[in-house]
Amino acid sequence: MQPRDKPPFARFVKKQRAPLQLAIEDAVNLILEDPTIGENKVGDLKGICLQVLAG
Repeated sequence: MQPRDKPPFARFVKKQRAPLQLAIEDAVNLILEDPTIGENKVGDLKGICLQVLAG
């Protein structure tokens, strides 16, 4: 599966230094492999998983 970035996110990633770009790419690939990783949201957003990229 190929990720589709929104333009603001793509610009943010492009402006970052190489190590952070690689970390973001790795996190995106992990999410693409298993979309259910991360914490499940509650309330109105129930059914959505949130993956936080810790830096």
